[in-house]
Amino acid sequence: MKYPYPIKNWRQSDEYPTGGNELNADEWAWEFTRRNPDYQQHWDIFKNLPNSSPEVGVKNGKWKGDPWLKQVLENYHGYVSPPALRGETYEQYIERNSEIEYCVESYQDFFIRKFGAHPTDPQESNPEYVFVPECMSENYEEYPREIHLPSKYGLVAHPKTTDEFADKDGFLHQFIDLENFEVPVVLAFDLGKEIGPQLKLAEEILKSYELARKEFGNPIKKTRTRRQEANFGMYLRILDARAVDEDWEAIAAALYPHEDNGYPNFRVTKKLKKNFKTAMQYTAWFPRN
Repeated sequence: MKYPYPIKNWRQSDEYPTGGNELNADEWAWEFTRRNPDYQQHWDIFKNLPNSSPEVGVKNGKWKGDPWLKQVLENYHGYVSPPALRGETYEQYIERNSEIEYCVESYQDFFIRKFGAHPTDPQESNPEYVFVPECMSENYEEYPREIHLPSKYGLVAHPKTTDEFADKDGFLHQFIDLENFEVPVVLAFDLGKEIGPQLKLAEEILKSYELARKEFGNPIKKTRTRRQEANFGMYLRILDARAVDEDWEAIAAALYPHEDNGYPNFRVTKKLKKNFKTAMQYTAWFPRN
C-alpha cells in the first residue's frame, strides 16, 4: 500500500467543497487529517488488530494471559515505540530501554495522543465525534529525547555533520530521525567521567540540531488566514492529485487553465508547490480557531 492514497478523484471538481464557509472547522480538519499519510498508515494497522473486547469492538491492546509483565510484546496489540525485539518480554523491553524514552500504549490512546482523534476510517465522509475535545487545540508532541553522554545513545541529528563528528573523542554516534529535530532534547552527563569531552560533544550535537532547523525550517504557525480558507478545496484537490503521482504540469493545466505556466518562470507550478506545502502542513495539524 502506498501512502498517502487519494480520497477522491482530483479531476472531479464537484466532489470537493469550495470556500472556507462551506464546512465548519472540525469538518475541514477531518478533510485534511484523513489525507495525512501517517494517519492512513496507522489506521490500516489499527483496523487489522484483533478486538480485545469483541462485545464492544474495542481494539485496546490488552494482553492475552497473565502476568502481563512476562508477556512477549509481540502478543500486545497496541503501539510500541521503539519497536520490541523478537521474543522480548515487556520486562526485558523496559530494562533495555531504561536510558531512553519509550512508549507502550493502546492503539486508541496512541491515535488520540498523535492525531487528537479517535481511530476513524479515512474513507468516511462525515463521521461524528472524531476529534477529542481536550486535544483540539494541541498538536501531538513526542516525548523529550534523552541523550546520555558518553554512551551508545549519543546522537547526531544532521547527516552533514556525520563525517566531521563520527567517532570523535571515542564516542559512538547514531542517526536521529530528521522529522523529530524539533523534539525537546535532554542531555544527561556522566559525572563519573571527564566533563570536558562531554561538553564538547554536547555542543556539537546541539549545533547539528541548529543546522537541521535552518535547513528544514521552523514549525508551522498554528493559524490560518481568510485567503487560505478560500483555497481549502483547492488544497484538497492538490493533495489527491499528488497522491496518485500526477505531475505538476498536468495539475497546473487542470486547476489554472487560463494562467501562463511556461518556461522559464513556471509560475503556476511554483504556486502549486507552495500550496501543496501548506496543505501538507494542515494534514499534520489543522488550526481550529
